[in-house]
Amino acid sequence: MELRQLRYFIRIAETGSFRGAASRLCVAQPALTRQVRALEDELGVILFERHRRGVTLTEAGEEFADRAAKILDELDALRLDMMSVDGGVSAALSFGTSHVMSRMLFGRLTESLKSEFPELKLSLVEAGPKNLVESLEDGRLDYILVIDHERRPQFVYEKLATDHLHLIGNPDDPGFPAGTVQLKDLSDLPLIALRLPSGPRVALEREAVRQSVKLRIEHEVDSITVIKEFVRLGMGYGVLSRPAVSDDVREGKFQSCRIRDVGLDRMLVSRRSRSVGPADEKFLSYLHKAIRQLGKRAGNGYAKIPNAMAQPVPAADR
Repeated sequence: MELRQLRYFIRIAETGSFRGAASRLCVAQPALTRQVRALEDELGVILFERHRRGVTLTEAGEEFADRAAKILDELDALRLDMMSVDGGVSAALSFGTSHVMSRMLFGRLTESLKSEFPELKLSLVEAGPKNLVESLEDGRLDYILVIDHERRPQFVYEKLATDHLHLIGNPDDPGFPAGTVQLKDLSDLPLIALRLPSGPRVALEREAVRQSVKLRIEHEVDSITVIKEFVRLGMGYGVLSRPAVSDDVREGKFQSCRIRDVGLDRMLVSRRSRSVGPADEKFLSYLHKAIRQLGKRAGNGYAKIPNAMAQPVPAADR
């Protein structure tokens, strides 16, 4: 039995598919399948039940997963302890995302990782999508979380969650739409939106072109705060993601309705050439957990998680 077999097994269990695990691990799917079969042959049990949508753990697989995860966690901790002996180099990672998501994620990630992974030096960056992609490309960032953008072959993409754009209006506006709206319903409304190439604006324009809907963008701004202020002054209706305005809606400052045909896929992006080490695995595990917690907290107002863990999406699929 080899350690890589244990890591492969855990990733398959998390993603629920051989394809998803292969993409996340940057390993060819046939090689992954061979390693799991070899592991099952050695153990004399079947670890996964194969079905059309992926795989699920058998009873033996669930027990093995629990034991294997503990072994890998202990080995990771041992490796980091040895790295820091006598002033050695500690593990370091850098992660960047938007202003909205940084507010929701940075505190959670830092608190969780520092308590259980104190040797990890995590650098957190808040920036716009263009700067995030450039920083990832030149190696200043290891991972970024952005709304789906133009795919590049040197990157690996993993969808962590999906939410929708929302129309934002004053709470005392009697004509504000109830429930949900379609993009075509916005054609006559004065809209206030972020400038291109912001993720929400790209998604809005892409869907408008697909549906041949002409939108009336009255104001283009660089700040979510400015959009909210313009809406408050009655200068139009804002177009923002739900997380950007959820607290304000709960406090009664605005009302919102979902634009049901404009989805926002939030993608975790990394360089294809990056090797995934113990520090990466620990960070990614906590990031997935934080995203799932956000989805539960916000209910159907935010973050529909694709699977129990996120499924990677190869660049060639889009």
